[in-house]
Amino acid sequence: MYETAEKRERVILVGVSLADSDDAEQSLDELEELARTAGALCVGRVLQKREQMHPATYLGRGKTGELKDLIWETQADGIICDDELSPARSAISRMSWM
Repeated sequence: MYETAEKRERVILVGVSLADSDDAEQSLDELEELARTAGALCVGRVLQKREQMHPATYLGRGKTGELKDLIWETQADGIICDDELSPARSAISRMSWM
């Protein structure tokens, strides 16, 4: 017998909260709904409070390490960031996790 069920993509949601009154949690909730609609299974979240996004990696070093561990623990296939990333940020972020 062959298994015909499609494997759902497992993702981690990632966001940066730039202000105390920021609606980052609510924004991640909306992002989770979008991911579910697209067929993904959300297996974790990482939210970092910062004054500004890290210029090279989006998250700071500690949160990047936390995200790396969470990816391994949950066997996530990918991440979805709640902000638009520059090509430099996304390339450096991928390299720093390996």
